[in-house]
Amino acid sequence: MGSEADICSMAHYTPRTFTLNGTHLKADISHHIRRFARPEVSARRITRTIKNFFILATKGKSWLRIMSDTGEWLEAGVYRDGDYSFVVFEGDPSTSNDRWGPYLGILCVGFDIIRRQGKKIVLIKQIQSTRRPQEKAHRMLRTIRWERVLIALVEEWAQCHGCHATAIIRATQSEWYDRSIEKIKKLMYLRYDKTAKRAGYRFDHTLGFWMKPITPHSP
Repeated sequence: MGSEADICSMAHYTPRTFTLNGTHLKADISHHIRRFARPEVSARRITRTIKNFFILATKGKSWLRIMSDTGEWLEAGVYRDGDYSFVVFEGDPSTSNDRWGPYLGILCVGFDIIRRQGKKIVLIKQIQSTRRPQEKAHRMLRTIRWERVLIALVEEWAQCHGCHATAIIRATQSEWYDRSIEKIKKLMYLRYDKTAKRAGYRFDHTLGFWMKPITPHSP
């Protein structure tokens, strides 16, 4: 069983609340979902997607375990690579009768907070969907460019917490890259390097990461 810092109770969070190491950011993620919705998707379907997102902010590198409303510790199906992570679930477990579905994560973005050249940088180390999302969740993810949504969430948090830049690792820098088969390596390149380029990041050869400067401001 993990430490108290590694385990979060779903009951403490709402879709518009991000909690990270004692700090809070109120954010409506609907604008990110609408911004990165696929053009062929109807407005009604996007609205349904927005309502289905539930986000949990966690601290710690390990398998995520959460407490259900009945006091059971359940595996969320997500291994976190970063010091901090935003994990996306399908629906709000406090309003669901499904014992397992709401506690299985479908997306995860993990990051560290580092300092380079006197600047505070959020380094994204994990952009991931679970291997076998439930069919409903899988259909929901097809309506959006979910990698861009995850990156935008981290960028928003970083800007509101005094960071000077966000960064994304190259696929080859992932701890899982060398352990993966060639098909997965190609997918990782698309998910990290290609997505970084499309999101306006430029590769910094000095720091060794895809970088994007931001203007920090207080929440």
